[in-house]
Amino acid sequence: MIIRQTFTSEKIPNVTFRIEQNIFTGKIKLFANDKLLEQAKNQAKTFIYADRLYNESTITIKPHFLAIGFKVYINEDEMEIPSSAKKLKWYDYLLITLPYVLLFFGGALGGSIGVATSLYNYKTLSNEQNNKYAKVIAAIILSYAVYFIIAIQVLKLIKE
Repeated sequence: MIIRQTFTSEKIPNVTFRIEQNIFTGKIKLFANDKLLEQAKNQAKTFIYADRLYNESTITIKPHFLAIGFKVYINEDEMEIPSSAKKLKWYDYLLITLPYVLLFFGGALGGSIGVATSLYNYKTLSNEQNNKYAKVIAAIILSYAVYFIIAIQVLKLIKE
């Protein structure tokens, strides 16, 4: 799943930037007017933008926790990019954190399934979608079912 966020800056006029972040790997891509920018060498979240006159600007992106916006540094000048996702209600956060209970049941296996489900739930609840609560509840039920099926199979293998 990819989080996309667009922004503009007074430092680089007439350019619309788009950040794309993979929520599973954390990998970030930056586009300027739909053209993928080159990453700076040995710096995963720093990009080089060159205008028509070949004036270069360095753009560094630092995501906030759960991708609730980004901090963008253009030539060391800081800029806050708020999330385009809607504000969540308390019960949305409850549905997001419910799969984390698997961590206490199943350690690494339960934790990995729980984290993946929580990220999916966050992404689903942050966007305007039809039947989003049905999708989230189905994902929670499916995550528990997958965990217990795998756990039962592992126990069968151990007993043999």
